[in-house]
Amino acid sequence: MKKYKFDNIVVSFEGSELLNYVDNHMRNSDKETGGIICGYYSEDKISAVITDFLRPTKDSIFGKASFVRGVSGLKEILSEKWKEGKYYLGDWHLHPYSPPIASGQDASQLIQNSKDCSLKCPEPIMVIIGGKHNKDIKVYVCFNDSVHECIEICN
Repeated sequence: MKKYKFDNIVVSFEGSELLNYVDNHMRNSDKETGGIICGYYSEDKISAVITDFLRPTKDSIFGKASFVRGVSGLKEILSEKWKEGKYYLGDWHLHPYSPPIASGQDASQLIQNSKDCSLKCPEPIMVIIGGKHNKDIKVYVCFNDSVHECIEICN
């Protein structure tokens, strides 16, 4: 289990399935990919547990240095997750061949998502995978209209 922390906010997840998907994607493409993340919050609403890294929808747009997540079928998927007690927590994406550092566009998207009432996620999370071998992971949270990098912590 990977754990990341900013201030008193803790984000945790099992990353093996995500990394396996990224490895498979990179064998077949050199473009960015991504999707949404779902999970739940602790009772105290301080910790977030990511349970699902959803794959891109069929209307997503993949570029060499960009990824635009589509929306086809998301409403239905999120409705099913809601029934499982899971919620939209944010987004994930790949930076092929570059570090997993949030760009200005990534930060803007996080802030925009935090203000989107339809997402019901005032403190969204962004997970970025990147690096030379696409195994590096960075986690960012939007808190009080600012984007913050989380630090990986040991169990």
